[in-house]
Amino acid sequence: MPDRVTLTVDLEAVAANARSVAAALPGIEIVGVTKCTCGSPEVARSLLAGGAVAIGESRHENGARLRAAGIDAPLGCCAAPSRNAPPRRSTCSTSRLRASSRRSRHSTPRPHGAEALT
Repeated sequence: MPDRVTLTVDLEAVAANARSVAAALPGIEIVGVTKCTCGSPEVARSLLAGGAVAIGESRHENGARLRAAGIDAPLGCCAAPSRNAPPRRSTCSTSRLRASSRRSRHSTPRPHGAEALT
């Protein structure tokens, strides 16, 4: 069994997927989520380059990592606290994104690279 697990992320595919989502939902502000990559600044930059206006992260340590790497887009925490976890103050800044009541009835295009997941 390996001592480490490595996750390889295709940053061009991340940006292309963000562009696809943004194009399919005109007028809706997109939040890119980096929680599965532990707050990777490279992934956050790709999401933002693809049209995301903010970054969502599940751990305040990862939000701090994004800030330290120069990511200045609005950050939001997107995880519910555990029932047993003591209250902690997050270092993530909150974002003030406009909520849209408009719903899209467009079908969302299949993201680039999704065929590998089926």
